[in-house]
Amino acid sequence: MPSHRRPPDGSRRPEEAGGTGPAAGHHVACPCCRDTFEDPALDTATEALQNREPPSTQCLVARVMTIVHDQMWPGPTLPLDDPTRTLHIVERAASAVLRRAADEVPGVTAVSCRLARSDHLTGVRVSMTLTAGMNRPLPETAGLVRRSVVDISGHDLGLAVTAVDITVIEAHHTSG
Repeated sequence: MPSHRRPPDGSRRPEEAGGTGPAAGHHVACPCCRDTFEDPALDTATEALQNREPPSTQCLVARVMTIVHDQMWPGPTLPLDDPTRTLHIVERAASAVLRRAADEVPGVTAVSCRLARSDHLTGVRVSMTLTAGMNRPLPETAGLVRRSVVDISGHDLGLAVTAVDITVIEAHHTSG
């Protein structure tokens, strides 16, 4: 039985393209291969990739340097609320989780999230900027965001949040 794997360069084998080898005609009889060959999205994607300019050397070097920098210096860490005080989380990772917690509140989009130690032990102060829909009063929305952030930070991350400061940078009307 012929293999359904493509050569490493992604090209079609001659027999798949209607050649005379032992698998000639396989692409017509096999439903998997037939669907692949007849998929216009595959042709469109292949053409787009073939027409795409390779990244400039400068862009490539910048991307590599960013990856290396992130690996070498992941950023500041914050203490987790554990009795040994030996567990830490990178601020960037905690910030991403807390932005998603804010985004779970209907009508809210977190724009930024900064975390800073609020004391010398394990307390963390959260400062968020967000956009909020006017589907409820802003103080109520801020309260929902605070609860979501505190719940996620305590239960999922183990961060002891002492305060959540919220700045609404845009209020918009929501439909419904």
